[in-house]
Amino acid sequence: MKKEIKNTTILEKTVRPDKAKILKQVQDDRHAFTLAEVLITLGIIGVVAAMTMPSLVQHYKKKVASTRLKKFYSVMSQALVRSEYDNGPIDTWNYNPGENDESEAIRIEDYANTYIVPYFNGLKRKSGNYVQLENDHAIYYHLNDGSAFTIHEGGCADIRFDYNDEAGPNQLGRDRFAFLLCHSDDTRYFVLSDTPGISPYCPRSICGTRQSALATCKNDGRYCSGVLQYDGWEFKDDYPYKL
Repeated sequence: MKKEIKNTTILEKTVRPDKAKILKQVQDDRHAFTLAEVLITLGIIGVVAAMTMPSLVQHYKKKVASTRLKKFYSVMSQALVRSEYDNGPIDTWNYNPGENDESEAIRIEDYANTYIVPYFNGLKRKSGNYVQLENDHAIYYHLNDGSAFTIHEGGCADIRFDYNDEAGPNQLGRDRFAFLLCHSDDTRYFVLSDTPGISPYCPRSICGTRQSALATCKNDGRYCSGVLQYDGWEFKDDYPYKL
């Protein structure tokens, strides 16, 4: 019996590893980062995020603005084509710019309700009184995608598109972009296009090339929509305003 126990002990020592070695191996396998290492890693991640986040946010804003600008210009252009089918050429529409008072806003709202609103899906007029815009009384419309536009009277029907509605900064060239809807050859020199329809507020005399349009845009945000049309409604690296 003693011989059998002795043989069993010898066998266990041969088959089973030393307990001390097992414990040491487990401790080695359970090695973890120290608190200092974790804090350093988190600090590096924070610095990288702080450096890249503004660029990512700016890129996102440009993408949203570009997408909404393209959609607005396309949908408005299509609406005007359908309106011409029912109401005749734009040159014959009853457009009667007047004095800078509330009667002007009433006339422009009648104009919009006749020639634009029935052909532009997803419009919701801002409730309340007419808004004051550039010393004029304007009609304000919200769009389903979170953008908006206003219409007020001038030599042409002045349209201001705002890609983020009323979120701000509400400045031309940054989140608001100027367009005109002109009705005759006499007023069409205000825009780039030779034909009636919505066009960037950018006379050919000063926006005949992208370079001249860009130079003008830097001094006056009204003309930046001309630059954007040259660039396919994209915000290039040399676009002078930060959204």
